Parts: sequence; structure tokens; C-alpha cells
Amino acid sequence: MNTAEKIAAMLEVENKFPFVGLRFHARKGAGAWQPLATSLLQNRGRETTIPFLIPYLTVNQLKLLSPDDILGVSIVNYGHGTLAAGDYINLEGDFKFEIDLIPRPVARTVGVAVPYGIDIGLTPIRFRSSNTNRALLYATNAGNFNIWIAGTSSGLAPGTGMLLAANGGTLSLGETDNLNGELWAVAEGGTSRVAGVEASYA
Repeated sequence: MNTAEKIAAMLEVENKFPFVGLRFHARKGAGAWQPLATSLLQNRGRETTIPFLIPYLTVNQLKLLSPDDILGVSIVNYGHGTLAAGDYINLEGDFKFEIDLIPRPVARTVGVAVPYGIDIGLTPIRFRSSNTNRALLYATNAGNFNIWIAGTSSGLAPGTGMLLAANGGTLSLGETDNLNGELWAVAEGGTSRVAGVEASYA
């Protein structure tokens, strides 16, 4: 008897005994259940153990699940009924989870703050050049007229950009801001002065 004949004979014997189907399902979140596979369990009149590696495990015995994946199981009636009084199925398994930690930012050393002061007139003027290593910048309006600040001279005029109010208005840019670009300013109504400090990463 060859292999195919042995399998056919085995199936013929198994079909003579009552059996139920144990169907595995999966769903994502609140979505619909999707059947994965069904295994036939025969009533052999005694307890037995069946290792289920497929369909949940790959050839490397690994199944990747996301946090909202749900696994389920149901009993299928193939004409022999389902579980009767005294029948039971125990499912045992294990799982492994891995936590991905967010990398801690690398601390960068900030160099000495360098003071500056520039008079701002009625024509846009660049008061800070671009600095790809800039760590922080403070600016104060030390004059009597409002100052307007932008990252370019194009279109810069009183009423546009960021306002640096007269007599002490301040602007501070830290590590979370876009610090790389140059800064331009124009005064409103008369000459004023912007003063402050700038520091770069060491």
C-alpha cells in the first residue's frame, strides 16, 4: 500500500467516527471575523492532546500580532452535533511581546551666548545670519518703535511677520524651533534697536 492509499484508508476510518470542527478566526479591532483554518476533532472516547502549530505559527513558530488583533475559535457542526454534556476542549498557548523603547535624545552641549545689538531702520535689514549650528536666540526691542521680524526681506513691511513691540518686546527661539535661517527686521515709524544673545552648539 503506497502513501496515497494509506491516507485514503485512514480518512475512511476517521469518517466513521463522530467529529466536530474547531475553526480558528482572526479580526482586527472591531472588524469582521475572518476564518483562518479548521481542524477536525474526533470523539475518541478519551482525552488526547493535539499540537496546533498551524495556522497561527509560521514555519519559524512565530505569529506577529498588532495590539488590535484578536484571535477567536468556534465549533463547527458537520452533522454529528457540537459539544454534548461532559464534552470539553481545553486550549493552551503562550505568547511573547516586545516593547520598542523610544530612543533617548542625545544631549548636545550649548556654547557660550554671544551678545549682539543692531539698529533697525525703515528699510529691511538682516540682523542675524543663517546658522545651522544655532542652539538658541533671544531678541529684545530696545528702542521706541515697533519692529517686525521675518526670515526673508521679501515682502517684509510693518504689519507683516513677527512683532517685536517697542520698549522691551521680546522674542525667544529654543531647540524645538527652526533656528537655522537668517532673520530680517524693519522698524515702524522710526529707527529702533534690536539687542539680544545667540548661542550655538559646542
